[in-house]
Amino acid sequence: MKGLKAVLGTGIAAAALAATTLAGAGTARADTWEQCPEDSVCIYIEGQPMMVFHGYGAHDLVGAHGAVWLVNTLVSGKVSLCHGLGGVDCASSIGPGWYYIGLDTITSFVITV
Repeated sequence: MKGLKAVLGTGIAAAALAATTLAGAGTARADTWEQCPEDSVCIYIEGQPMMVFHGYGAHDLVGAHGAVWLVNTLVSGKVSLCHGLGGVDCASSIGPGWYYIGLDTITSFVITV
């Protein structure tokens, strides 16, 4: 997983989730990302862990705004970014990795098998 970073646009259409792989350093340091427990989804703001999510189902991103890093360390599962609270109006699934996302249109995500 080290070295994989994908950047997601802030105005993502549900049918057109785009991801671009980047090399190089991002706004958060890799050693802080390694603090995200295995089989979890973590949200980081300015390199600092803000939220850690475990378990399948919908997870609301209440209290998180602007651009954040989403770190997906799921061993078996996918994350779907959603435009509505409670896992409503979800876009394509993303796999393990580091994703820079804008929360102006993303308000929740769903962890599925």
